[in-house]
Amino acid sequence: MKEKLKPVLAVILGLSFAFLIIILSQMLGHILYPIPDQFKNIDFSDPANRPQLEALMAMAPTGSLIIVLVGYMLAAFGGGFLAAKIDPTRTTKLGLIVGTLLTLAGISNLMMIPHPIWFVLINLPSYLLFAWLGSRTVNPQ
Repeated sequence: MKEKLKPVLAVILGLSFAFLIIILSQMLGHILYPIPDQFKNIDFSDPANRPQLEALMAMAPTGSLIIVLVGYMLAAFGGGFLAAKIDPTRTTKLGLIVGTLLTLAGISNLMMIPHPIWFVLINLPSYLLFAWLGSRTVNPQ
């Protein structure tokens, strides 16, 4: 029974680690590129505030978006690596599962928050690629 739960635990911990990296990278982005004062008290989870969210994203500095992208890539790499490290008998498979789940979360994020097309085109394939690369560092065969 324990061996059957190992890959599930590996994926859960890999995803948790990935989300931690995403949170930390977004915190860094907010430190380096603070949100302008006129947007600080807006509840962006309220659909009525979508125009303000679109305005904020339209004025987002390229550097802040690059920090987010690099954070997503590091998160996918780290999540794939950790999942594969926990269960090295299924390295690539677990990395791809972590990458797929991160891709689904990324799609959800892109649907909720408008992003420039260049960001979308780089972002979506990066989850699978970097999670796979992370898993391959554990067992390169």
